[in-house]
Amino acid sequence: MSLFSGAACNVKIPYSIDAACDFNQADSDHMTNTPASNGNQRTFTVSVWIKLDSDNDSRTIFHSNTWPSEPWFVIQVQESDQLIVRSYSGSVSPADHQKRTNNSISEGSWQHIVVGVDTTDTTDADKVKIYFNGTRQTSFATDYGWTVDNYDTGVGQTAHEQQVGEEPALGRYFNGEMAEFYMIDGQQLAPSEFAVDDGGTWKAIEYTGTFGTAGFHLDFADSSDLGNDVSGNGEHFNEVNIVSGNQITSNLPPVKS
Repeated sequence: MSLFSGAACNVKIPYSIDAACDFNQADSDHMTNTPASNGNQRTFTVSVWIKLDSDNDSRTIFHSNTWPSEPWFVIQVQESDQLIVRSYSGSVSPADHQKRTNNSISEGSWQHIVVGVDTTDTTDADKVKIYFNGTRQTSFATDYGWTVDNYDTGVGQTAHEQQVGEEPALGRYFNGEMAEFYMIDGQQLAPSEFAVDDGGTWKAIEYTGTFGTAGFHLDFADSSDLGNDVSGNGEHFNEVNIVSGNQITSNLPPVKS
């Protein structure tokens, strides 16, 4: 598909968030998809609102590939509620790439998480950018490996299944709610594309940009098909142990009116 496919044909006026998906770790809830076309595995952005349940386990937001196949890539909330962005590929040196934030994500309230990746950037600190509610995270408990220019993460490739809410083979299912899950293929975007500061409160806005070849947007608005991709790219996700009762329609993320 064209890089400009899936432009904002689904804009709601006024913009609203109508639903979220509740992932239950005990039920092994997750979603899976294999991209229909190869996207840009070096440059992409993940934007999602999450509300964590109280937990002391690792909880996966997004994962690409199936361990132990390489390269694999994961965005995950650790036991301490810190966020880790990690990828592993034995074909490069260093093989392990990690950024784990010093700051933790609050449990029980909506938080906007943005991870922007661009391994073509020659400034190592800018290859992976992490934001919590619009604030870039610059202090890390773990920060190494993201030094390889043009590193291939394997994200958005037809040979690699990708998962929302699961790290396959190892479990580590998400526990909590997700809303407005975006994968933007081919662009490293700032959080201001998805939300704004409105009087001191970080609020969602409509994303009006393009999605690229392998991008997707899960709005969880169709209770009979919670993995439905509304980007126009047709990157629909299969629901595993997820039913219509997993849909949440109240107490959703704040929206700029």
